[in-house]
Amino acid sequence: MNYDNLKAIFNLGRPIIEDSKFSYIHYAYKYKPDNYRLITSGELFIRGRNLQIPQYLVQFMSFHGEAIMMANIIANKVINIVFRSINTNKEFMKVGNMKSTFYGLGKLSKDFKYGDTILLVEGHLDRDMMSTIFPNTLGIMTSHLSKNQVELLKGLTNKFILMLDNDEAGKKGQSYAKYQLKGCKISELKHDISLKDAGDLVKLDITNHSKFEEIVSDYKLQIELFNL
Repeated sequence: MNYDNLKAIFNLGRPIIEDSKFSYIHYAYKYKPDNYRLITSGELFIRGRNLQIPQYLVQFMSFHGEAIMMANIIANKVINIVFRSINTNKEFMKVGNMKSTFYGLGKLSKDFKYGDTILLVEGHLDRDMMSTIFPNTLGIMTSHLSKNQVELLKGLTNKFILMLDNDEAGKKGQSYAKYQLKGCKISELKHDISLKDAGDLVKLDITNHSKFEEIVSDYKLQIELFNL
């Protein structure tokens, strides 16, 4: 699927203008990212009837009815879109080129240069939440870096903070990432024990904002100490 078609699909969606207890919508409402939109099956099938829509996406949207779209935008091109259902069935559908790229690569600081720090996390919401704390955050979209991702990272910089998920898969992936990035300066951001991943901060912002602010302050301090 070409970039123009992906962008046209994304443009079928609508901005998020109302808050919700659903983490993805709450994040989008609060921080106003330009790569989040809501879409219904009707908007996709009727307004997008002249677009190239994969059958697996048709089936996904027919089943769920509505989803939130998260576009990975690089140089004003929509490289891929992840659809996340917003009903009780937690499912994701990926459209576009997902291979060997990073979510958020197009959002690095304009003055980013070799030698600056990159924070690595796993998923979309992890990346988006941590980018509010540290802009140069990338989502690897898995618990293990691929060889191509490692080559790309080493071409970007030589300083990394690792913050993969706080579960068995994430801990194993983080340990292996340290080996893959050997020769670089590496730090590990310590998760708060109450959170499985960085995306859980969004839930905490909804349910316990004072605790949210406390953890965010701790994460900021850890990052600042590494960058001294």
